[in-house]
Amino acid sequence: MFGVSGPSSLTATTDFLYFIGFDDTNPVCALYKSDGTQAGTTIINDNIPGCFGPNGPSATLIPLDSKIYFQGQTSFQSELWVYDGVTTAL
Repeated sequence: MFGVSGPSSLTATTDFLYFIGFDDTNPVCALYKSDGTQAGTTIINDNIPGCFGPNGPSATLIPLDSKIYFQGQTSFQSELWVYDGVTTAL
């Protein structure tokens, strides 16, 4: 399994648990989705701003209408992102 430390911002929906974790294999903070199994835990987005290691600040995840809203990073600034169960977008 990939190395994830410092999970934070745990947010549950009907089918999944979403969280921010620090990916030890690629030193970035990422948004993860999990069905509770190792095989069912995946990275959704690895552009979470303001996290500089496992103890960095966490992002707020907001579930609304079968979507997860969060703050994501573009090359220039932080933006409001949405994950609709398939893709992430600004």
